[in-house]
Amino acid sequence: MAKTILMVAFDFPPSNAASVQRTLKFFQYLNEFGWTTIMLTAKQSAYVHLDNSPPIKLNDNQFIYRAKAFDVMRHLSIRGKHFNWMKTPDRWGTWIPFALYKGKKIILQHKPDIIWSTYPIPSAHYIASKLSDYGSIPWVADYRDPAPYIHTTNGKFLDGIHKKIDDLTISKARKVIFATSATKDKYEEQYSESEQFSVIENGYDEDNFRKAKALEKSHPNIFSDGKFSLYYAGALYQEGRDPIPIFEALSQLKAKNEIDSSNFELIFQGAGDGTVFEDTLKQLNVDDLVSFIKPTDFLLAIVNMTRADALLLIQDERFNLQVPGKIYEYLGSNKPILIKTPEGSSTAQVANLYKCCLLFSNQNIYELILNTSIQQGFNKMEPSHLTGNFSRKDRAKTLNELLNSIIQT
Repeated sequence: MAKTILMVAFDFPPSNAASVQRTLKFFQYLNEFGWTTIMLTAKQSAYVHLDNSPPIKLNDNQFIYRAKAFDVMRHLSIRGKHFNWMKTPDRWGTWIPFALYKGKKIILQHKPDIIWSTYPIPSAHYIASKLSDYGSIPWVADYRDPAPYIHTTNGKFLDGIHKKIDDLTISKARKVIFATSATKDKYEEQYSESEQFSVIENGYDEDNFRKAKALEKSHPNIFSDGKFSLYYAGALYQEGRDPIPIFEALSQLKAKNEIDSSNFELIFQGAGDGTVFEDTLKQLNVDDLVSFIKPTDFLLAIVNMTRADALLLIQDERFNLQVPGKIYEYLGSNKPILIKTPEGSSTAQVANLYKCCLLFSNQNIYELILNTSIQQGFNKMEPSHLTGNFSRKDRAKTLNELLNSIIQT
């Protein structure tokens, strides 16, 4: 049976955003499961960071349509200033009219059987809701991340807007999918339990590791010979992913002569240029141990993961409901992983399945790390040997089954 899905997602290659892999693999693997997959996304000029990996190869029944979008921060600010309402419901909300126009043309041309949209850009759900109404097409809403008001705040005004979009989504979407059980539980507290809610977790894709392997010879090694290299890939936030306790621990390790610049390095990639931490690093006397390098393409980041001696993940209390997709790439690299996260977090629940993961929080970092040589501690840990159905293809298979159940009713 021919079946067609219209997918609405702001971030899609060549965007280098963290949400891309979940969307991309659904797009690719649903096509293998018999769907004509149509992506409605933004023009690449809207993306802050670009991934320079080779373009996606499309089959005859795969289509990508791009709508014009402006970034308030980069395109509509004057000397860095703009009105807050311009970021409603998000900083790329300008793509809404362009996406609706293009989406209606797609519906008339391709007649999709179902519409799927994904957070963390809330305008995608709003666009999907309107297109669902226009074509009388069932809609499935995916929450890679919860709306901010569920677990933190973006301010009273934006929280109110995001709550209205969630109200619209919960009332209209045939199915609502969450990336973690903890997020689903929070939404059930907000909206009551519902058979409408499902969980499809993130995962890792073995094909990405095969592609990364092919790039190893042509990609320079960012790590130093003779040093124990700890690697962090991705963004840092003052609230939510705070590395300062790590720096403090390194400072004490250095003071105890456990490590120095001749045998240890911590490299952050994609976390900015480190300027915001310069004074702290100097005060702690670890500026020679820690470096920040520019972002790289997704596949090259995997190359770096496989070359590092160990990997660092920071997921503080603000993100207790979420499990970063990056943890699955980390696990897939078969490296020891040092994870700063609260014991009860969703990330901790995944990490506790693996002996390769060393968990710590701000409260126990000194006892756990300072009293154990980093090199000795990690050398005793075992590779991950992923267990469970964590492949992206298996996740897409679950989504395929859910979609089939909708169009067959």
